[in-house]
Amino acid sequence: MGASSEQQFCNEQACASSSANDWGTWSGWSQCSVSCGAGVKRRTRTCRTGNCPGNYKESAICNDRDCENKNAAWGGWGYWSSCSETCGDGVRKRVRKCYGSGNCDGQQYEKQYCNLRVCDFRRKF
Repeated sequence: MGASSEQQFCNEQACASSSANDWGTWSGWSQCSVSCGAGVKRRTRTCRTGNCPGNYKESAICNDRDCENKNAAWGGWGYWSSCSETCGDGVRKRVRKCYGSGNCDGQQYEKQYCNLRVCDFRRKF
């Protein structure tokens, strides 16, 4: 009786060699962590063979433009500081804080000239 199947060698060429440490391609970038202001986007890759050198993750800054002022508003002014001089011309200051997302229009600090009293430079002998 004859053989019911026949075998033959195929794919006799050598396989393409790959390096011992073979990184896959980077994934696409993730969505930015914020819609405005400095945010972060990320991507990853996998090591296909071996113990690949370098990082499997990468991050980059995104949306590094200022946010619109729509959601930003100043809080109230703080108390005035003491006058910088005990007599004669001086300056006092106060501050306020910007709340919300974005930048507030206007100044964060305000100063005002002050004069508590006239300086007495007379000396007693």
